[in-house]
Amino acid sequence: MKTVFAIAFLLIAGGISQFACAADWADLKMTFVLKGTPPKPSAVVGKERDPICAALPILSESMLINAKNNGIQNVGFYIDTRNYKIKEIHPDLKAVPANKVVLDNKNCVFVPHVLIVRPGQTITAKNSDKTGHNCNFSGFFNNTAENFALPPGASRDKIIDQPERGVSPVDCGSHPWMKAYIIAQDHPYVGLSNADGVLSIAKLPTGKVAFRVWHENAVIDEVMLNGKKAKWDKASLELELKIGMNEYKVEVDAARFK
Repeated sequence: MKTVFAIAFLLIAGGISQFACAADWADLKMTFVLKGTPPKPSAVVGKERDPICAALPILSESMLINAKNNGIQNVGFYIDTRNYKIKEIHPDLKAVPANKVVLDNKNCVFVPHVLIVRPGQTITAKNSDKTGHNCNFSGFFNNTAENFALPPGASRDKIIDQPERGVSPVDCGSHPWMKAYIIAQDHPYVGLSNADGVLSIAKLPTGKVAFRVWHENAVIDEVMLNGKKAKWDKASLELELKIGMNEYKVEVDAARFK
């Protein structure tokens, strides 16, 4: 009988230990807000050269600010593996997603403006417009550069097989205002702020974790973090993540943007 109780105790203890281990993860919510007067959206230059694009109300996407709450869209935030070694990835996130990531040429802009890709995924570049485009994947350090011509209705696949050191631009040679960006990291801990300036990253390791913040139009290195001044070294920073939800409000002075 004692043996039975001992085995049962070990099984229960093992289950509790596994449960505790499985719960030792952090969630992160960041809200990026512009402090100051946001710039007015500007029209792109050169669209009159293409009659299809000329008929469209195309505004620059280099700085998208929510007029209601000053939220900054398209801020990239990810674990910086140059300064932090990820010892373990949550089991739910280890597998590279099987789905293809679509980069559309639509209404004479790239949709989406910023893509998050894991090495092993494929980008499908497509053209939904009635004018020709091209997708120039020239901003890579580790992946092969390619330039796809895309007539109306066409699509081509681009395999991303290596992580990148930074954020890689994509452009269209026919329409110089068209630009997209690819964040290709060999881990799942990447977030991108939405139209409200909010991004979320789930099931992160706990403790001190190094991150990198990116925006195409600014070096975000001097901020107000939860109401306190913070200076980040070349947009690199360290956060102490506790088990459960970790929330931060990041206010960025308008002067930091171009």
